[in-house]
Amino acid sequence: MIPEQRQEEQRRTLEELLKSEEKYRAIISGIEEGLVYADREGRVLEVNDFFLKLMKREKREVLGHTLWDFHVGPVADKLRDHLEKFRRDPHSSQVVYQRNFYGREVILHIKPIYRRQQYDGVLLNIIDVTELVSAREQAQAASKAKSEFLAQMSHEIRTPMNGILGMTELALGTNLSLEQRVYLKGIKSSAESLMSLINDLLDFSKIEARKMEMEASPFDLENLVFETLPPLAVQAQKKKLELICDIPSQVSRAVVGDSKRLQQILINLIGNAIKFTERGEVVFCIQEESRTEDQVFLHFTITDTGIGIPEEKQKTIFGAFVQAESYMTRKYGGTGLGLSISTQLVELLGGKIWVESIVGKGSRFHFTARFGFQKDASGKPVRAETVDFKGLPVLLVDDHVTTSRFLKRLVTSWNLSPTETGSAEDATILLDRARQKKGPPFTVILVDAHLPGQDSFLLLDYLKTEPNLAKSIIMMLNSSGTDGDKAPWKKFGISMYLNKPLKPSDLLEKIKEMTGMAARKEENVAPAPAKLPDQQPRRAYRVLIAEDNIVNQRVAIYMMEKQGHHVSYVQNGEEVLDAMEKNIFDLILMDVQMPLMDGLMATDLIRKKEKATGAHIPIVAMTAHAMKGDRERCLAAGMDDYVAKPLNAADLSQAIERAIQLSRRKR
Repeated sequence: MIPEQRQEEQRRTLEELLKSEEKYRAIISGIEEGLVYADREGRVLEVNDFFLKLMKREKREVLGHTLWDFHVGPVADKLRDHLEKFRRDPHSSQVVYQRNFYGREVILHIKPIYRRQQYDGVLLNIIDVTELVSAREQAQAASKAKSEFLAQMSHEIRTPMNGILGMTELALGTNLSLEQRVYLKGIKSSAESLMSLINDLLDFSKIEARKMEMEASPFDLENLVFETLPPLAVQAQKKKLELICDIPSQVSRAVVGDSKRLQQILINLIGNAIKFTERGEVVFCIQEESRTEDQVFLHFTITDTGIGIPEEKQKTIFGAFVQAESYMTRKYGGTGLGLSISTQLVELLGGKIWVESIVGKGSRFHFTARFGFQKDASGKPVRAETVDFKGLPVLLVDDHVTTSRFLKRLVTSWNLSPTETGSAEDATILLDRARQKKGPPFTVILVDAHLPGQDSFLLLDYLKTEPNLAKSIIMMLNSSGTDGDKAPWKKFGISMYLNKPLKPSDLLEKIKEMTGMAARKEENVAPAPAKLPDQQPRRAYRVLIAEDNIVNQRVAIYMMEKQGHHVSYVQNGEEVLDAMEKNIFDLILMDVQMPLMDGLMATDLIRKKEKATGAHIPIVAMTAHAMKGDRERCLAAGMDDYVAKPLNAADLSQAIERAIQLSRRKR
């Protein structure tokens, strides 16, 4: 190659290099992030415009200086430590952290550069997140302000609501005319509905602020369900709906989880199913979807024959303040918060929620949830007892197809041999055949108390006139659960009743009792242990009530006096301290928010005085503060227990007993 050609080629190569360098500089200059390249000694070799803008420096003021020339104190030391680690370890990964940099909040990426496994320098990437951090802080401040507002509103609403509900409850305990009782029950029902709305709003706020905490406590799944159903069953009976609860025997009952939140979901979903169903049935079912050694994944379904939900609305109903159609709010009431709260509670329980529905045909709501197992002494999951009635024949008489199907599956799981029919006429034919030895005699006969027309009475009349059936176990299944419905059957000598929705364990115990299985088992039951000293019967206490609201003060006084306690009362914390100097009390019911000196400060002063004497007076917080952390704040101040307003006499009594027992242990 001649010299002229070589020079031309070198010139073109140089131009290409310069163009590449210009492109490189243009790229890094245009990036909205700071870039710094430093050599193995930490000297800055290149920076981009954004970095200079952050530092408010000229390029000549930066190039050639070391990285720690621009940092002082612990920050410079930390940077040196990172670079020293990069030198020692060729497998070092980049370091990322957030810090303040020349008045701006930045995310700093420090990435080592290696050539042939040798440290050759470092690349710093600096991202300005000042606006994001500011927005986050503003959002946190807004969230805190909203929570404080809700807490204050909760307190302000609960205080008068305590007076309304408390005084109404006390008035209902007096001699009233029928008309007065109806009016007062209306007031109580409306006040309870308002409290339910307030609680929904507070729950929604807690979940939205991610302040809802789930508990993990042992509970019996079947017992929880049937503690939840009675008020819902009354609503169903008023609309003449069949409410069925199907919990197969193989479903684990002894589980660990948040029973209160599960109960809240069930009340929302089953309550909605009843509300939006005018005729037919509501069926609640639980199935095991999967299990591991320590956990069970349960699948809950609530099926109704109600109005149904249009397909295009089926996803939106799980949002806050949404119902499928606007007219539903006018016709059925509600805020549309129930499903939104249930959705988020289900997610906190480790599951999901969805719906299948056909307009005019009904809906089926599904949700799943994960629970732990209760363990026995050997560390294995607690299992339900297995029962074998060895094929004893049972006659099921119920005209409702779904109920009859449920009963058949239930008794079959206990190895009873069921025959089902839906009419009294067919039942008598089956009984006649059995009497004539054309079929097995029926050991157990389950009869729906509300067969069409007078069929239930006709069948019972037949059963009582047949001497061959005298040894059969005859049990009535009562739909409403009210004692008034049992009266007609007493004339026929029927004393065995079970209310619908039918609790499987209740039916099982009744059959075991009547067949003698329960009696044989009870022979081996150990006697009940004697009462421990701190389990003595309740007695009358000298109670000091600290409450500045006159109405709420009267409610608490009347509740305590009705329970037989001797009551004194004051209006603020200073008066509490004065009263304790002059009198002896067994317990203090302390409102938290009072003038001059609040309940927390008064409690703190009482506990400080007690350190010198070794005494400990039980103090129960009695407050309208019901947000997350309020209970913990009261206990941290030295209180022994906590009840939220509006006051409930039973809850208050239990809190007093807990506080008394705790105080005895602390002395």
